[in-house]
Amino acid sequence: MAATACGRDPSSGPGETETAVVDGSETNAGDGDGDGDGPGETETDTDTDTDTPAPACGDGNLDDGEACDDGNLDDGDGCSAGCELSGGALLETCMPEPDWPERLEVLTLATVDGVPELQLGGTTQGELFYQTAWVLRLSSDCELLWATSASLPLAAREVTGVEQIDDSGAAWITGWGYDEEVLADGPGWSWLGRIEDDGSWAWLEDALPVDKPIATVVRDDASAVVLGQGQWTGANSLHGFSPTGSLDWSTAYWSSDEPLSRGLALERVGGELLTIGGVWTHDEDYVSVSASVWVSRLSDSGEPLANSVHPSPRFSFASARASVHDPITDTLALAVREYDVPLVDEMMAWVRLDASGETVLAWRSIGPGFPLDIEPDGEGGAYVLGRVDNQLRLGHHGPDEEAPALWEVSNDHFPISLAVDLEGGRAYVLTDSGIDVFML
Repeated sequence: MAATACGRDPSSGPGETETAVVDGSETNAGDGDGDGDGPGETETDTDTDTDTPAPACGDGNLDDGEACDDGNLDDGDGCSAGCELSGGALLETCMPEPDWPERLEVLTLATVDGVPELQLGGTTQGELFYQTAWVLRLSSDCELLWATSASLPLAAREVTGVEQIDDSGAAWITGWGYDEEVLADGPGWSWLGRIEDDGSWAWLEDALPVDKPIATVVRDDASAVVLGQGQWTGANSLHGFSPTGSLDWSTAYWSSDEPLSRGLALERVGGELLTIGGVWTHDEDYVSVSASVWVSRLSDSGEPLANSVHPSPRFSFASARASVHDPITDTLALAVREYDVPLVDEMMAWVRLDASGETVLAWRSIGPGFPLDIEPDGEGGAYVLGRVDNQLRLGHHGPDEEAPALWEVSNDHFPISLAVDLEGGRAYVLTDSGIDVFML
């Protein structure tokens, strides 16, 4: 939402002449009979009435005293009924600079010595596919602090995660790549590394025989657990890495004799691991098929503890696309995709679970769209990013599943991921055009 909007057109209809009023005298093209309506004749009018409306909030013009004017008096769209900026206001778009990668893929928020900073991951095309991985650090005002890159001996790759290690600013980087010889029948390799707070690479492991990294959690000792997913099989696995990138352990779950599943999110809560995604169930002849949100609870070393399955209350298919643990309320917030078969409309929902993932606290329908990311508001609500007809849709939804959105905005940028700075009052959305910065 821009702070200003185009004004209304005051012109008259076809063939009509506008009347100019100056000092209360009205001049027009009359008939010359002296009554004020002839050529050059003047009729004096003591009224100072004009055709120009007085400045008013909601007229689409940015007048003195207005912070914005979007041409309406609606609340909840970034510009309030009093023409003040409110939640959802688009403050700026940070445009890519020459040092940015060609393709942006990941945006996360880091806190370095108490100061929020943006972390970006992306790739740049070489001779074959995208061959150079990039990591960037920006200030909360989108100032580029540093940019670093690595060229690995693979023909294609993508950055899948940039996760903060500690308050120093160091970060774990995960990605995936493959060469042209295995495009048809191979899963490729995972790669990972550690970047220090100045952008230097501490180490880089460039060809690990594990599934594609989908999500990563970093432990207090800078070791990490990575959720992997087989590109063609859909199998899921967990991999534990030491602080220097060596593989300590791997485990698989939801084997082939169980319902097909896809893990799409990973959380670490109370020293345990939670893998979150969607699971498909079907009868013997695949006549009856459905899908539900599921949560697998595992020990910190990947040992299965319990599984929870949650079907949608309204649709046949549901899958969690993103999740986050809110330490303030000790709950899980999930961005969920819902639909029926045949697929006509994709619907977005956000679901709140207890910290174990076993109990549904709220299941709220948002509306049409494909959910991409979610961040908690610390009060039982959440900010949900989605895509509707390839356009951005961002909303703030409270804890009451029956209440309307607190605010919801959209624009024509193609959204990728979301990061929220609650203390700074800003939401950052990575798009194909850069980074859109919204007011919370």
